[in-house]
Amino acid sequence: MGELPDMKTDKQVLIEAKQLISDPSKWCQNSLARDENEVSLSNGFDSRACRWCAYGAVDKVLGGYGMKYTDDFTRITDLLDESAKDFGFDSAPALNDSRGHEYVIRMYDKAIHDATLEVSRETITEILSVRVALLLRCRLEERRVGLSHTSNPQSV
Repeated sequence: MGELPDMKTDKQVLIEAKQLISDPSKWCQNSLARDENEVSLSNGFDSRACRWCAYGAVDKVLGGYGMKYTDDFTRITDLLDESAKDFGFDSAPALNDSRGHEYVIRMYDKAIHDATLEVSRETITEILSVRVALLLRCRLEERRVGLSHTSNPQSV
């Protein structure tokens, strides 16, 4: 799970992207985005865009270029692609372009659920790592203190 520039989690980006296309009139097929005249646009963050596909909505929420953007976009759309496989499709665009709006929303719901599980796993891993580090620090301190007591001939 990644942290994005505004400190948004992957889950938050997915939720915002889903909200963007939750109204079927704001969703499109066979293009990342479309303008008010149904002209296909090359990216989701084009200021003329008023409708987005599953990937285009993520593009709109992330809204930028560069390596960080590319990594975030890839990681988040991978979550959508994995979700699409549960519906029998190889990718989110394949599902988006061949099924209706309801399927796209269900795919997003699954991806959001999976992102939630990933956050939980990472949180547990971080907590365990901190606890193990504290335990090791305590053991080392116990040894250091224990050694100083045994090496002092005047201690009783």
